[in-house]
Amino acid sequence: MLPLIWAGWTVSAEASLPECDCAAPAGCYYVDGSYTPSSEGWGVSRFSSVEDAVLAMVDGGTIHVASGIFTIPPMEVEQDIEVVGAGASFTVFQPLEPVTSNGWWRVQGGGLTLRDCMLSVASNQCEAAAVAIKSVGMFGMHQCALSLPAGCRAISTEQSVEADHNHWGGPLPEFGLLIDTNQVFFEPWFEDSALTKLAFSDGIADLRSSFAVSGGETLGVNTLILDEGITLDVQGGSLRMAELAMAASASIVVTGGEVVFQTSEGETTVAGSFTLYDSMGSMFIENDTEFSGDTLALVSHIVVSDGVTLRVSGSLILDGCAVDCATEGGSFDFVVADGADFKMSRTQMSGCGNLAVSNAVMEIQSCVFLDTPVDITAQAIGVRFFHNVMMDGAVLVDSGAGTVTEVDEWGNVADISTVKNMFSLDMSDENLPAGRTLDGEGLFIQPGDNFDLLLNLSGLNVPVSGCEALLGYNGSFFTNGILELVAPWEFNIAESWSFEAGDPLFGEIDSGVGLGMSAPREGTVADGAVAHVTMQAQAKEGDTVFYFRPQINELWDTRLASDTNGISGTYLVPFTMNSEAVTVDGTPPSVHGFDGFQDQYGVSMDVFDPLIQTLQGSVLITLEASDALSGLVDPNLVIQQRTDPEIQLSPTLLATSNWVVGTLWIWALPVTPTVPSGIYDVFAVVADRSGNTVTNAATLDIRTAEIEVNIDLQVTTGNSFEEPVSLTFLDVNFQELLVDERSLVFTDGQAAALLQDIPLETAFLRAKGATSLSRVQPVSFDANMQGLVDFSGEAALLCGDLNGDNAINISDYGIVSYYWLSSEPFADVNHDGAVNITDYGIIQFNWLQQGE
Repeated sequence: MLPLIWAGWTVSAEASLPECDCAAPAGCYYVDGSYTPSSEGWGVSRFSSVEDAVLAMVDGGTIHVASGIFTIPPMEVEQDIEVVGAGASFTVFQPLEPVTSNGWWRVQGGGLTLRDCMLSVASNQCEAAAVAIKSVGMFGMHQCALSLPAGCRAISTEQSVEADHNHWGGPLPEFGLLIDTNQVFFEPWFEDSALTKLAFSDGIADLRSSFAVSGGETLGVNTLILDEGITLDVQGGSLRMAELAMAASASIVVTGGEVVFQTSEGETTVAGSFTLYDSMGSMFIENDTEFSGDTLALVSHIVVSDGVTLRVSGSLILDGCAVDCATEGGSFDFVVADGADFKMSRTQMSGCGNLAVSNAVMEIQSCVFLDTPVDITAQAIGVRFFHNVMMDGAVLVDSGAGTVTEVDEWGNVADISTVKNMFSLDMSDENLPAGRTLDGEGLFIQPGDNFDLLLNLSGLNVPVSGCEALLGYNGSFFTNGILELVAPWEFNIAESWSFEAGDPLFGEIDSGVGLGMSAPREGTVADGAVAHVTMQAQAKEGDTVFYFRPQINELWDTRLASDTNGISGTYLVPFTMNSEAVTVDGTPPSVHGFDGFQDQYGVSMDVFDPLIQTLQGSVLITLEASDALSGLVDPNLVIQQRTDPEIQLSPTLLATSNWVVGTLWIWALPVTPTVPSGIYDVFAVVADRSGNTVTNAATLDIRTAEIEVNIDLQVTTGNSFEEPVSLTFLDVNFQELLVDERSLVFTDGQAAALLQDIPLETAFLRAKGATSLSRVQPVSFDANMQGLVDFSGEAALLCGDLNGDNAINISDYGIVSYYWLSSEPFADVNHDGAVNITDYGIIQFNWLQQGE
């Protein structure tokens, strides 16, 4: 059985229609039903119909068609034309006239390619022997959907036609009725109109050229056959199969997708990213699984369901992995059977109820076991289990014969701090650009950054005078490094930055280095760096690691030399540790919401709206953001006055939580009387751990001034009543700035109000009741912008203006006369419930007075 190799990565990609630019490049045309003769480029590169775009072409080209339903007459194609829609569910073409045997799309010369659209023909639009596409020239169709009535053929052609990745109207199309020639290559097709389920004839996919399963797509087959050199890329999609036959040089490369192995006993799903070295994919094993062939797992996270048994009867290598149980407190069993060959290094295993080894070839070293008993049974002979860390209740029960548990004068330990001869790959933050992060989760950098990879020795139990390091990494992420030795280490063996011909490659570890370093003959026991390698990140984004490669021949290995003859002397087996994750991320974070709200008079107001003022009180500011690769650091929120940036406000972070699509931050900004009024710029700088930033800006129009207003009406009744009052803010020239209309409750003719929405230029305040004359009073503020305006005493509002013309005259007297001796509120000047001599007396007293 050929090896199954995994070692994951994560990459995201988005496909979209080209920008609809008015200055379209030559040969590029755009069709949208919203275009009109007033649109820029109309009749040249912009059209509202496909046929007009075709007629305008001179030397062919590409027509990008927006979403919508387009009615198209019979199309005569004489040039090389590609028609690209916005997706089969979004761009729909239907015939203007009934489709005949002459064809709806008629390729007479040149060639036609249709992509990402739907051809829809109704039953009443189809004549006898109708054909949708009749091609004498070249024709291709991809990612399209067809909705054709019975009796209407899809393609009639005299040429070889590539028409794969289309939906033909049903899950199992009758291609003999849809296509009139065997020159149409239609595999695979989509079973559904959403273009998600790929299928092959008889459930057999015999791939003789490289193939991709994209995000959202599922390829389900009974048998998958990969020829020599063929790569099947599962780019965010799903691959389901029952039988797999791979040539030695073939590969399945999964990026953020899944592979489901279907057997009579159930399914095993490998989900995440694997077969590539880049980093940290995951394999989720739900059922009992046997590794009966040759399997290699590199730098992968293997999650096993509670109660599952993993059995190794073939060859299995786990290197740089994490193996744990899917259920907290659960466990799984790991059995190495008779005759198996099992090697594990630089791997952490936890949640394993028992790792049992029979008469097998096994070597486990440089691993960490957590709460995992290791049982070397009586049948085991010559098993090698050494230089491991047994923590949190992990124990070794050795009943075997000739078990090797100690090498180089030390064996297994209970704490990682006590290991000997540690040889680790570490990162340095010494020369990192600003904003980059090196923490317990790894190194986070941007494309183009330089960083140092350190080869460190520590805990040496004998003098070491030489060391070799056999490293691997993905050259898609990094350029070749520059090696520098650290004294007293010297370089004396040629380094290699690429693999030799014939060397095996694991996943996409396509670059490597074999290093040989020597110290003085007497050796050293000092902790520290042997060398550092300066690497530069390339444009590729994603997660990866630097890795101690498995030995590929007898000449090269990762090892230490302990005698004074240098690197050719007696070798030690170091405890090795791969690097932490390296994340290369050049994409800024995404911000999904940036808002500011304040409760004003019981209503939540959007104070980031330039038309809404911010008053005294508390403003809640929320920010929601996400970052796909590096993860976010806490954003920096700056609020500064526009005219004097030295004046800055200090919001308080109330909460941080995971939200719908990212992280949500909530701040409270107290707006107190001491906050100077004015326009404030609000900047939220969101950064990820790789130093990518995005800035969101908003404004606050803060009005902290408040005016307490006391209003007396010229009435003496003890009744309480409600009356509309108009309060007008005036500048120094008595020009009106703002009118505040409100209804006040008067008791014995007195009422009070608190004004907050105050224009900055306010110098005077005019008050007028519904039945009173207006008064104007000056406005002044104390140091905290608090003001008091008193309309009482001599400044009380004179009553009797019943008709609201701001004057007391014969019209108001006429109203009292008309309602004389009634209870009409409109004519009740003093609000005592009766229109009588008292109301007449008030009007007489204020006769011919006018408002200010």
